[in-house]
Amino acid sequence: MSTSRAARRPRSRCSTACCSFRTRSSTSGKRASAPPPPRRPTDPVTHAQARMLIQDRLGAPAGGEERALVVTVPAAQWRELAGFAKETLGCRYLSFLSAVDWKEEGLEVMARVENLDDNVSLTVKTRLGPGESHCQSLVAVYRGADWMERECYDMFGIRFTGHPDLRRILMWDGYPFHPMRKDFPLEGKPSNVPEVAFTEAAPLQGGPFVTVPAEHAAEREPRIRENALPADVRDNAKKP
Repeated sequence: MSTSRAARRPRSRCSTACCSFRTRSSTSGKRASAPPPPRRPTDPVTHAQARMLIQDRLGAPAGGEERALVVTVPAAQWRELAGFAKETLGCRYLSFLSAVDWKEEGLEVMARVENLDDNVSLTVKTRLGPGESHCQSLVAVYRGADWMERECYDMFGIRFTGHPDLRRILMWDGYPFHPMRKDFPLEGKPSNVPEVAFTEAAPLQGGPFVTVPAEHAAEREPRIRENALPADVRDNAKKP
């Protein structure tokens, strides 16, 4: 039997239209149906409903603007309210977590969570109180809280109980200070060490900074050189 040249040609790739045609049912001729979209974890929530739910939960109204609600809770209810916001209000996205040092009044921790489907956001705050530095971890509720809490611990010294791996994320292990606290001076920690090893500004640092030697690296502090800045800048830096 002779074989024509056309019959010996390699088969071409199946076109998109052909592949689409093969998805049709051979019996009904209808295209195979696409899988249903994933269901929303919660029913739609309006801003009025969110306010009402918060009022029922806390016994106090939420503050803030219409699209940016704010509530303050005791530290013991911090994790509980985060779970309520996620499961009941649909706020499944943790936007940020940080803290504020109010000096004598203590540290305040805040977290902003959002319902991206219904455009509802909620900022939750809690005050730790003077001398208190422990707060419940939200990692069990929001996985994204992991590194945010590590940064908060690094900068403010807040220890999040229940965190799976609470350690510094910016400063090195063993660093003895927390740079974002109000008791951390801009000029660095005082030291009795005499003149430092070099006098020129550190490369790529953009300023007249010098290094205070110490036996252990964790105890070395950057320090600004005396009279290196204009007088008005030095005076403003010394103001409380």
